[in-house]
Formats: sequence, structure tokens, C-alpha cells
Amino acid sequence: MESYQEGGLGIKDIRKLNCALVAKWRWRLISQEKGKWNEVLLSKYGLQLDDTRIPVKYQSWWWRDIKKICREGEGEGWFQEELRWKLGRGDKIIFWEDVWVGNTSLKTCFQRLYTLTANQEQKVEEAGVWEGSEWQWRLQWRRERFERESEMERSLLERVSRTFVKRNVNDTQV
Repeated sequence: MESYQEGGLGIKDIRKLNCALVAKWRWRLISQEKGKWNEVLLSKYGLQLDDTRIPVKYQSWWWRDIKKICREGEGEGWFQEELRWKLGRGDKIIFWEDVWVGNTSLKTCFQRLYTLTANQEQKVEEAGVWEGSEWQWRLQWRRERFERESEMERSLLERVSRTFVKRNVNDTQV
């Protein structure tokens, strides 16, 4: 928007304003804010933005905008890229692709190991097991690792071991 002082008409960019407002609604939804509107959306659509059970023709324009804000263009949109996960039981976080340890995905930090993993789409809870009251990481590989790759694995395990899987706590986006 160009202000009057800059020679403009002082008209706001409606697209940017709409994008900001829709992002606010998306944030309210994922932060599990209480309210009737939240209950209605969750009962109708759930939290899965990529859920294809509800045909597009039955989705409201508002819901489509919320989905779009998270998946603009190819892949993920700016909103999704800014979100981080706080680890709970690990049932919602994709081990390699989501940002839950540090500020970048493990896929980005350990590209070589990502290509070797047996399951690139596994959730955090599938990457380990509970042994009594202790969580143990159990990553599975398509083949034996070379020495350099084994060192990368040790570095990866050291990094993920700084966070703790919790049995009765939900994963949350922050």
C-alpha cells in the first residue's frame, strides 16, 4: 500500500490482508482455541488439511482459503514453513520432514541418511520403542551404513536424544 504521502491512494492490499486474517484463523485452529466455531470446523473437517474425504464442492470457501494458506503453490506455504512442533508422543510429527528438533528438518540436515532410511514418511513414534519407562530410538535402514554414514547416524541420534518422547502428551505446533 502506498500512503498518501508517497503519492498513493492509501488503499490496502486486500489479498495480503485476507491472507493475514486467514492465517490467524488457521493459527486459532491448530492452537486448539476453544469456541463454537472451532467445534464446528473440527466436526466437519477435522484438522487434516490434506484430507480428501470431503469433496471440494462440499467445502466452504473459507475452509478452502485456510487450506490454501498452508499449501500455497507447490508443496507447503509460508505459514506451514514457520510452524515448529513440540514433541509429545510423536504420533503427528513426521520424523524426517517436520521441524521438531532445532530450526530445520532432519531431512535437510541429514540428507544422506534420509535417502537411506527404510521409511521416509514415518512418524516420530515409529522411529523407536518404549523399553519399560525409557524411550529407545530404533531407526531402520535400507542397507548397512558406511563408516561415514554411521558417524552421521550417531550425530543424528545425539541430536534427537535431546528431546524426549512423552507417552501421554499430544504433539503440538508452535
